[in-house]
Order: sequence, then structure tokens, then C-alpha cells
Amino acid sequence: MYRMIPLALAIALLGGCGEPKMSLSEPVPVTGTVKTADGKPVPNVRVMLLTVNTQAGANGVTDAAGNFKLGTYDNKEGAIPGKYRVQLTPILKGDKTETENSYKTLKTLPPRFLADDSTLEIEVASGKPLDIVIPAK
Repeated sequence: MYRMIPLALAIALLGGCGEPKMSLSEPVPVTGTVKTADGKPVPNVRVMLLTVNTQAGANGVTDAAGNFKLGTYDNKEGAIPGKYRVQLTPILKGDKTETENSYKTLKTLPPRFLADDSTLEIEVASGKPLDIVIPAK
């Protein structure tokens, strides 16, 4: 009888080892534009999608015309469908000029969209481009 106790303990411990792996949804390709309320492109900024009801955030960088392409976890292209809060941040990787231009652009935008608690929300849907419009100050 006493010989069974160590065996039972070993089985119980092995069965509970490790954490369960979370299965993440597959992202869908996402492209889009960021513009101001008056239709001007927002160039040279990082577009951060912060999760509202999804499993992972996503981000991308705007070009001179305000166009971007998103990427998500494990360097996968796109984003998981669902709701996100949009936060705009500077581009910190790259050359000094790119970073300076990024900060210049951000200074022209309302600060509330640059903060972690941004209230600008969007929805990612399969195959639908995102047109993010930054409201006036």
C-alpha cells in the first residue's frame, strides 16, 4: 500500500506539469491609411492596435502617404479580427532623421491619440482595409 503512494504522487505531478498552451487565432492581412479629419495623410508614425477583445495587438508604420501594413505576434502579417484601440507612437528604430520626422508629425496631432488610453477604436474584419481618421483637436 505504501509503495503506491510515491507512484500516485508522481503521476499526479506529471499530469499537472506545464501550462496549457493558448491557441491564438490566425491573423488576416490588414492594410490601411491614417489621415487627419481634413484628409491629410499622417506620415512616419507607428500605428499601434491595442487589444479590446482580441488575443494579440498589432502594429505597422505609415509611409509618406499615410499608408500602412500591419503585423502581429510571431512576425505574422496582419491582425486578428476584432476590436482595437488605436495609439500613434514615434518610429524609434531607423535613422535619426526618421525619428525626428516622426516626432514632428505627432506634435501636429491631438495628444489623446498618442496615449495608452486612446479612445479611438476600430474593428479589424477579414479583407477590409482600415481607414483611420484622426479627429480634429
